[in-house]
Amino acid sequence: MAPELDKRLFPARLREFRAAVGWTQAELAAKLGISQQGLAHWENGVRLPTLDTYWDLCMILEKSQDDFTRPAKKKGKRNA
Repeated sequence: MAPELDKRLFPARLREFRAAVGWTQAELAAKLGISQQGLAHWENGVRLPTLDTYWDLCMILEKSQDDFTRPAKKKGKRNA
């Protein structure tokens, strides 16, 4: 079962991961076989990807499903 995507967290994590690999929206969209506008909708929280496309996104960006559903860890902080 796929984790539930948060319409506020998912867009921010997607932008972060896409920028980290240095791809434009158009480049990532092409790798996914979708339009740049579709990807922009995800990054703006207008829509969420289908489950199949979400899995493809995880594979292309080499991220786990959980990476998109959990806030980024703050550097320098430890959990006690």
